[in-house]
Amino acid sequence: MLHTLLRLPSPRFPTDMRTGDARIDAYLETLDSALAGSAAVRRRTLLEARDYLLEALERARTDRGDENTALSGAIEDFGRAEHIARDQRRVCAASFWKLGWRMGLAFAAMMLIFSLLGLGKLTMTWQMLTFAFVFNALFFGTFVAFFFVYVFPQPMPTPQDASGPGRFAVHYPRLSIRMAWCLVIVFGAMQILLACSLIGRGLFGEWPLPIVILMLLLNAKTILAAIDALFFQAHIEADTLHLGGLGGRANIKREQIVSVITPGLLFQLLWPTYANIRRMTWRDDAGRTHRRHISLNRELIHGDRLMAWLEGAACENASPARASCNA
Repeated sequence: MLHTLLRLPSPRFPTDMRTGDARIDAYLETLDSALAGSAAVRRRTLLEARDYLLEALERARTDRGDENTALSGAIEDFGRAEHIARDQRRVCAASFWKLGWRMGLAFAAMMLIFSLLGLGKLTMTWQMLTFAFVFNALFFGTFVAFFFVYVFPQPMPTPQDASGPGRFAVHYPRLSIRMAWCLVIVFGAMQILLACSLIGRGLFGEWPLPIVILMLLLNAKTILAAIDALFFQAHIEADTLHLGGLGGRANIKREQIVSVITPGLLFQLLWPTYANIRRMTWRDDAGRTHRRHISLNRELIHGDRLMAWLEGAACENASPARASCNA
């Protein structure tokens, strides 16, 4: 029952994944039946398996080898369907719990602050506040985590995003750009209405002043995060990071990167963007130190590859006394 729910809204095997080869299709169907997530989420794993097996079959045909033996060996090398699916479910579950707790607690804390700021007009006991906090954390966290882990897939890079060895582009897909524009428009309009309420006018004119101020700050954070996504661009070429965005443009050589760290929780809450924030420090040719904060959203294409490149560069340039890289 739970496995079926985790495959909604598209639990069936995607028909466009069929190859016409009965052996490969049988493996893909077996693999798909054990995977979690919607068809769009499962597609990444299915594509990896399909491409690997098709390449092995094509090599056997080119070399005039035994196709059955080649395909059996490829399946053995890639992994049994049950093992691949188990690893995929484990990764999804870990992402679900991590995102669910983080988003659920953040939303519940925000709603609790609203309740406390409005206690002058509301009558709520501490038992009611506790119940509301737990309910908001569980409900909102579960809903958001389910949608982003099991329904909404991470975007897949295209061949144009990696034009050669050591060269790749980091950017948001078109859907994310459109969503960012929608956020700017919707929350920008709400920001105007909230500003009007400061003088007792508009839709929110009756709201308590502390709640209005808090909403203004949260709205501003959302708008700035959306604008950051609209202007963000980066690409790696010849061991140089070409970075653009709200912080300006910068060309950073790999050997100039000093450190890449994750700021503290309080900083991430106050910083005007969302997602996983990394603080990058580098020195230019004149020896001056610069810092830049990068927000790595899950829909950022090649975002994980950029993070690995930055951390690898920081490890290479760290002094032996400070190096903390894995061997």
